[in-house]
Amino acid sequence: MKLTSNSGKIDGVLYLNNDDVKTIKRLFDVVKNPFEFNNEFVFFKTQLEEKDKQISMLLQALDQQQILTKQALDDKKELQIELSENQNKSFWQRLLKK
Repeated sequence: MKLTSNSGKIDGVLYLNNDDVKTIKRLFDVVKNPFEFNNEFVFFKTQLEEKDKQISMLLQALDQQQILTKQALDDKKELQIELSENQNKSFWQRLLKK
């Protein structure tokens, strides 16, 4: 992009004139209709809010799954202990559950 001769640098700051600003807007295809930009902004904001809700629900489901998994592992460990204790008993002790 070539800046016009009226552009200048003062103390390391590049100052642009109106022609430079128009050139930059044209090159970057800046939205000329603020209403259109506002609609896009509202759309993206709505999408982000929806994604935040989905993430929150997924985190809650993950927390619940972790709790259930821990309970299942605790139950399994308890059953293994009970099984090892029962294996040390005789047939009649196991039958009569003494």
